[in-house]
Amino acid sequence: MTVPSTTPAPEGEQVATVKATSASSVVDVSVPFFVSALSERYDQATYYGRFRKMLDVVDPRTLLCSRQDIDDAVGLLKDFETHRRQQRQQESLPDQGDSKSTSSHRFDDAEFDDAELWRAKKIIDAVFHPDTNEMLPKPFRMSGFMPFNVPFCVGALMATSTPSVLFFHWANQTHNALINYHNRNATKPLDNSMVLRGYCGAVGGAIGVAMGLKIAIERSTSLSVVQKLKYQRFSALPAIVTAGALNVLLMRAGELTTGIDIYYEPDKSLPLSAVKPDEASSPVVAGSSQIAAKKALKEMTISRMVFPLPIFLLAPIGMSLIDPILRKNRRFLTLPFQSAFVFLGFGLGLPATIALFPQIGTVEASCLEEKFQNLRDSGGNPVTAFRYNKGL
Repeated sequence: MTVPSTTPAPEGEQVATVKATSASSVVDVSVPFFVSALSERYDQATYYGRFRKMLDVVDPRTLLCSRQDIDDAVGLLKDFETHRRQQRQQESLPDQGDSKSTSSHRFDDAEFDDAELWRAKKIIDAVFHPDTNEMLPKPFRMSGFMPFNVPFCVGALMATSTPSVLFFHWANQTHNALINYHNRNATKPLDNSMVLRGYCGAVGGAIGVAMGLKIAIERSTSLSVVQKLKYQRFSALPAIVTAGALNVLLMRAGELTTGIDIYYEPDKSLPLSAVKPDEASSPVVAGSSQIAAKKALKEMTISRMVFPLPIFLLAPIGMSLIDPILRKNRRFLTLPFQSAFVFLGFGLGLPATIALFPQIGTVEASCLEEKFQNLRDSGGNPVTAFRYNKGL
């Protein structure tokens, strides 16, 4: 992963606060050491660590970062990586042979502050795609998922007429498709026809299931009017779950043929003289793997199917519980309560479901194609595990 570059900030944008500051004389033990732009603040081997990371990734406040904020974050991490590379090169010199490796230790340098470095990495992770280093449009960042998608979810839950059902499910799945597209694994080009089929399949699946349930509920003779209204609230859930699975499976099916790039990180236990300076902070791409693509697609499909559950279950259940209040003043309170439940379900459900699997997955070499099972790094050691970007 390279630190992305950005263009100069337009005049008039608010200047940010992400700048390198002098380290305090008192070390904050709650802030972990910052090793490199590839390091993680929270342990990604645990669900709690992944959940904490996803809270940062989906934080809507990063949408407020100006271009200057982003430039400052990029510049800070570039300066840090340059400093890190220089120290590694110095330690590899003969007269510095006894120095400790900086690959797993904090730099003893007051120029960089861990908290500021982690803050800069949070901004970069939220703004840039990890494969292409391209800046993502705000509506299609994971941090923009909740503020831009909640109105469509509320509309889909409240829709009762045929036109409203069609419109809100179309709008919701269109936004979901664009989210999936912009946050996919982008190591291989995506076939435009595959994207179109995925989009049509997701929209068609959502509308077909939603309309089928709507018609079935309306034509039921065993349900009262009140019961039909309650069941109608839950009809959006199976439609969204179906569409979520179709969206991922159809849009990313091409990866099963082309594979996705897998990489390994140089062995940090090697002597510095055995590791190339560029490899010290850069992963080494080993090639494309169809097996890794299948694993990533499976994980993405499960996440996308589970994701709607907190949103489209919490809101209908909550609305059913407050029915006595709504009957007295339904016209003015339905929309605020519905929106509040959706916001709550979205805010908790999005990071909780994305965290089911690590964004950067790991697969053992023995589980991959034969061509990856006997690879060795620059130091001659066998590569036993590879990593890949699952996508979000």
